[in-house]
Amino acid sequence: MILCLIYSSFAIGQDVNAQLTDYSRISINISVPKDTFLLLEPIPLKFSVKNESGIKVMGRADIGRLNRDYKLYIERPDGVIINPKKITLVETCVNCQTNYIDANKSFEKIHLIEDYFVQKLFHKEGKYKMWAEICNTKCGETNAKLKKSNKITFSIKKPSERNFKAYNEVKKLSELKLKDYKKYISLAENFVIQYPDNPYINYVLYELGLYSYGLGRKSQSLQYFLSISLDFVYSEDIFKKVNSLSNTEN
Repeated sequence: MILCLIYSSFAIGQDVNAQLTDYSRISINISVPKDTFLLLEPIPLKFSVKNESGIKVMGRADIGRLNRDYKLYIERPDGVIINPKKITLVETCVNCQTNYIDANKSFEKIHLIEDYFVQKLFHKEGKYKMWAEICNTKCGETNAKLKKSNKITFSIKKPSERNFKAYNEVKKLSELKLKDYKKYISLAENFVIQYPDNPYINYVLYELGLYSYGLGRKSQSLQYFLSISLDFVYSEDIFKKVNSLSNTEN
């Protein structure tokens, strides 16, 4: 099954050769849709960026690379703070501009921290804190300036007894994803049949829909996407794909 709106080279003025701004009037906010997630449940992380400077900010305004364009910090329940070096995200963007952000404009990007990395980063029950630092140029360079986001808090808990079998199957799926994707897909197809009503189902259906979509299996992809609940975090993306699939011949 899935962190970071970044500016890698903010500059302010009429062209990209203008001096780098400290972007003190650029606001960066992160959020998650609920207070509690289950073990292995993907975490949708939204980054919201707003340019309140009154002047167009030049530079990349897109999703950057972890520890190149931004740093992510996670405080575990035991108080230890970790800075992940690698993480894979599924992402979608609303009103994004890749080379600049206009004066007094904003955009959002939603990242889904998938099950494999959720298992690595949030493997214990308890309360977690998370925040980001955005770099205006490559993180680590001597002239790099940082902009810290707000800090969010959420909890991780075990699934109920009713959903524990589904949880164990999702655990197997997450371990397979990066090792044997074909086998992962086969088990995921069985999962949606055996466990049609569980907290993880939408994410598995989405993965299967994307996989079928990429292979050109239009009817199968449409079936998976239409089975996802309307309040799913990537409902807008699904709506576009469903329209596209519905308007083409199978």
